[in-house]
Amino acid sequence: MLQSAKALRNYTIRAKDGDVGKIHEFYFDDKDWGIPYLVVDTSNWLPGRKIIISPDSFGHPDEEAGVLPVALTKEEVRNRPDVSKEQAAAEHYEASSLLSNYAGPPVDQLGGGLFEEEHIGMDPDSMIQTVKAKEEAEQRLSKRIRKVRQGGAILQSTKQVMGNYIQAQDGEIGHVEDFIIDDDSWTICYLVIDTVNWLPGKKVLVSPRWIERIDWNASKVYIDLNRAAIKNSPEYDSTNPLDRAYEEQLHRYYDRPGYWG
Repeated sequence: MLQSAKALRNYTIRAKDGDVGKIHEFYFDDKDWGIPYLVVDTSNWLPGRKIIISPDSFGHPDEEAGVLPVALTKEEVRNRPDVSKEQAAAEHYEASSLLSNYAGPPVDQLGGGLFEEEHIGMDPDSMIQTVKAKEEAEQRLSKRIRKVRQGGAILQSTKQVMGNYIQAQDGEIGHVEDFIIDDDSWTICYLVIDTVNWLPGKKVLVSPRWIERIDWNASKVYIDLNRAAIKNSPEYDSTNPLDRAYEEQLHRYYDRPGYWG
């Protein structure tokens, strides 16, 4: 399911034996925009601490209750790495250093197969397709986490990218306001761009695949699109669910292949 980073930050993180906090930010690999770690603010429980948790520990978000369950006890959460204020203020993170003393939970025991509660009522073909897609997403997540633990990735923070200027081929178009995240594969699928200083009131989505480069020092993201194309692109409305029909419309408009294959 696709959700905005802002929406996910509103969920209460619930361990097996009680609530532990809320999502503070997401660490992502700027090569594939996958999220191998989340930072959970536990200040209402453990004052001053921000804890790193890998998404393979999370269950499915309960939208109605506003809860994101994590398959850990509060004590296990307490023992996860703590991100210091100095690290939280850095522009990027050397994953091998940050996680050098953290083995983390196993990543080869994900998923629940065909008979999870969410599959009740599905027809057999839809159920098989859903499970297959989930298993593929979990395999990608497992590979991503192993890469980070082996020191093979540099992690960036969504908190630091928020507000970065977006540079099109022929000028600036706005700034990063939010991120759209697939909470099955834990991948950033889109950047939400606010064009308020150029096209007041309009927000658009840009895929990380359309990014040419990022100048971390200048806080600027360069994209392979021109201003006219962006101006006439399908508008993003955060009050409406982001479904595959909208994604297909967006990719057809830009004549770009979808990430879903």
